[in-house]
Amino acid sequence: MRHLTARIAVLLGLVLATLPAPATSLANAAKTSDVMILTMENGQPATDACYELVDFSNIGCDENRDGGVTFMDIPIGTYTLHQTPDLGPGRHVDDVTITVTGTSHSPWEFFTVYITTDEGIPANTGTADISLITRDPKTGTLLTGTCYELAGYSNTGCDENGDGQVTFADIPFGTYTVHQTQAPSGYPIIDDFEIFVQHNDFPLGYIVKQARTQNTPKTRNVSVVLVNTATNQKVVSSETCLQIVDASNIGCDNDLTDGQIDFLDVPAGHHELAFTTLPEGFIVDSGPDSLHLTIDPARSPTDVIIYVGLKPAP
Repeated sequence: MRHLTARIAVLLGLVLATLPAPATSLANAAKTSDVMILTMENGQPATDACYELVDFSNIGCDENRDGGVTFMDIPIGTYTLHQTPDLGPGRHVDDVTITVTGTSHSPWEFFTVYITTDEGIPANTGTADISLITRDPKTGTLLTGTCYELAGYSNTGCDENGDGQVTFADIPFGTYTVHQTQAPSGYPIIDDFEIFVQHNDFPLGYIVKQARTQNTPKTRNVSVVLVNTATNQKVVSSETCLQIVDASNIGCDNDLTDGQIDFLDVPAGHHELAFTTLPEGFIVDSGPDSLHLTIDPARSPTDVIIYVGLKPAP
């Protein structure tokens, strides 16, 4: 239990470092409080949770995937916290009662909840379909003709149709070492690197930068996954383009049209996402926090995958 408490304390410190200072007056602070829900699973922060305060709030999600879900200016009182989306087979958060008191020494009140399991089903049971997407580190363009294996687990998979990606189906959740067995023509074999496969409603695409080191110091590869919030499916359209402001060129879902836009070597720090074009008939359906990205290489050992909601325009 001491180890788990220490993990939560570290998570609190990391989350606090990325939180904006709450803009709450002294008079208002006596009546409301800003709330952070921390989600833990197997002693680690879980990043796929969404919650609502029953009969009071809208649904809040872990938009920046830091293990915390925030609710601002919550009146003092007692609420039922309900986990809203399906977390996959055997994974759920039981409804809990939280009491917002307004008496915390911090401007934030923190509540820790735990992903539990159905009887006999471990919390990390499940599989995901994944793709390894190979790109040139200088231009970001797709590279074909690659082969990979998940060391010690899978057979070798190759880019047989020349679309720049190698797919593996039904990969159990967990951490894997990716080993390149064949490089694109004219490129050297890259060093092994790790990926973390976790529950997701969509196939996961991991960027392979065709270079010895996957991430240059103080950078991360970033994938922005576009989700139709009305159907919970990817929005796949070559018309979708966005930019990480002051940190990237404009990227579009056009070279590999898969509902995901990839960016290589995004520098650590806080960034804003800005759409330059949206698919016809869609508008952004996410709070302002979802259009912000925080990269901390110390906390993100692998590529960063974030999700932005779109909905049909009225």
